[in-house]
Amino acid sequence: TPYAYYLDVKMTHAKYLLQRTSLSVKQIADSLGFKSDRYFSKRFRELVGMTATQYRKNEKNRTS
Repeated sequence: TPYAYYLDVKMTHAKYLLQRTSLSVKQIADSLGFKSDRYFSKRFRELVGMTATQYRKNEKNRTS
């Protein structure tokens, strides 16, 4: 669906921001237009399989 595609694009950008910036999860959620950081976190976990914070830590460990 168009919404699923749009959400996928947002999550791809969220991953980029988590990897390459020190923005908080709330700041990332706000910048991507989510109504709340809780909703962003819920959707991120559903689609990626881990929380945004876990994703950030995991990516830092992979590049170290």
